[in-house]
Amino acid sequence: MSGSLSIFRELYGLYLGVVPPKSLFWSLMIVAYIVSAAILWVDENRRAEGFKKELSLVKTRPGFVGHVYQFNLHPRVGITPPKLLQEALNIQADKLGQPRTEHKEDCDIFVEAYIINENLGVGTILEYELEIEFEGQILILNSEAGFVDWNQMRTAERIDSTTGKKQDDEQTIEPVPDLMELTAKPMQQGHGREGWLHFVLEKVSPLKLVNNAAKLKQLTAIDGYGGKHGIWQGRTSKRQTSIVPDPGPGISVL
Repeated sequence: MSGSLSIFRELYGLYLGVVPPKSLFWSLMIVAYIVSAAILWVDENRRAEGFKKELSLVKTRPGFVGHVYQFNLHPRVGITPPKLLQEALNIQADKLGQPRTEHKEDCDIFVEAYIINENLGVGTILEYELEIEFEGQILILNSEAGFVDWNQMRTAERIDSTTGKKQDDEQTIEPVPDLMELTAKPMQQGHGREGWLHFVLEKVSPLKLVNNAAKLKQLTAIDGYGGKHGIWQGRTSKRQTSIVPDPGPGISVL
């Protein structure tokens, strides 16, 4: 026994001028036990109530999960092979007596993914972050709005009546399903959406991308509450969709 009850016991003896009886000691012990138990119960009850509030808050907020279908890199060099372009720049620099420089361009990164809300809370996704590894460094890219000058090409499949194997059929060009736009609309529990996300890796050597391609580490969705949700890569099946440049009106890419 310690604390205020011990002080009370000593003051009792000093005031009366006698040694406190054992009965007082045991009475104070019982009081200390009851008070300690009451304090402990109040503390645990507060923790339980706080946990319930946190749990109810989590349940009312969305919980986004999903997987990545494709991760594609498109350096902005047109149809010119990166090695040939670098060699041409080197020749031009040698003729002018200038030092050789490494040619750098922005690189478009396209990610096809599927997102679903697993929780009861309705929510939206405002932004995506892409974590990639390139030349031994970890880079974080933020999603870009829109797919200007890009289309989605869909390749239909059919079953060959003779062999029973799948064969690619006709290809169609269609607008890119923008996953940022699709998931910016309220998503209820169990509702999933799929489409493409656009990122840009700025000022990188296309030749280095050919020799040492960037690797996908993680895709993260950021909801309207600021919460972050990891979208993990999980599907490896062949996709019937791909991203292709928009050739312009009246020009076919097929």
